[in-house]
Amino acid sequence: MAITLFMSGCGAEPSANADKATTLVRTGQVTRLQSAQTYRLTGVTQAAQQAQLSFQISGRLAERPADVGDDIATGDLLARLSTPQLDPAADAARASVSRLETQLANARETTARTERLVAQDAATRQQLDDARTQRDALAAQLQQARAEAERASQSAEQQRLTAPIAGTVTDVFYEPGEFVPAGQPVIALSGAGGLEARFGVPEQLVGDLATGQAARLSLPLGDGRPLTGRLVRLARATTGPGQLFQAQIHIDDTANVRAGESVVWHVHGPSRDDLLAPIAAVARIGTARGAVVYVIRDGIAHRVPVIPGAVVDDRVRLNGDLKSGDTVAVAGLSHLADGRAVRKARLNDE
Repeated sequence: MAITLFMSGCGAEPSANADKATTLVRTGQVTRLQSAQTYRLTGVTQAAQQAQLSFQISGRLAERPADVGDDIATGDLLARLSTPQLDPAADAARASVSRLETQLANARETTARTERLVAQDAATRQQLDDARTQRDALAAQLQQARAEAERASQSAEQQRLTAPIAGTVTDVFYEPGEFVPAGQPVIALSGAGGLEARFGVPEQLVGDLATGQAARLSLPLGDGRPLTGRLVRLARATTGPGQLFQAQIHIDDTANVRAGESVVWHVHGPSRDDLLAPIAAVARIGTARGAVVYVIRDGIAHRVPVIPGAVVDDRVRLNGDLKSGDTVAVAGLSHLADGRAVRKARLNDE
């Protein structure tokens, strides 16, 4: 109606042949947009130092002084096993060492005294040889006893779990009185030092990341202040297709940041070079799923298949055989066909 009235007001009504030969359309322009997409990867903060402690021997858990939430210092006793078969062996080994040390000291005195007597012709050479043999035998026995006592001491020490780092107890897996198999975690610790965050990285971003590069972080549930960090580890393999690559970031300033908080890593993806067209330029043909635009060249409409992408304001990203500066139809598309001659409408709002 608006187009008809406009042309009537000009006093130049088109002929019937002209209407059949051409289609009146409004047009817009294809433009180019260069941008870099920012990805928001979500992870969790954790202590840079962590430990899960286990006994090297099996036994009943006699005590566990540490509990979840306790702050501990390096060397603190965390848990102790009760192994009755080890304690008597350790005591016997220590007693054997003490006895042999006394006997060896006496044998050395006897050997020295016999040497003096032989020099005074008050003892025979055979007596001196016997004294030396006794001394050397006791020295060998003492060496073996000390080795056995060391092994017994190590076995006894294996009954104790002490903290290798200062920090906080984050988990316990056995209660006093329970039987603990060798090698099973008993207590988990979170170190009191720095914090880090772990993330899963999609495949399309891995090629643009490198260890040592700076990272921009934020705490979505915290005070909103930005954090900085450094990428310290990036996996170059996954467990299978479509899986995420694991990344580890060291957080620079950990003031008011606690382990276990959600953290977002803002990653700049590769630069995009997109073509944008007015949303109204995109049409669908019949019940077909594909989208098209009509590019106007020398007064002829050319149908170009496109794949629409994200919407930017009132324009849409398009992937197809287009270039910046192309003129596309944005109104009158329902009357267009590939190869149809067109006329551009001249309205006051164009």
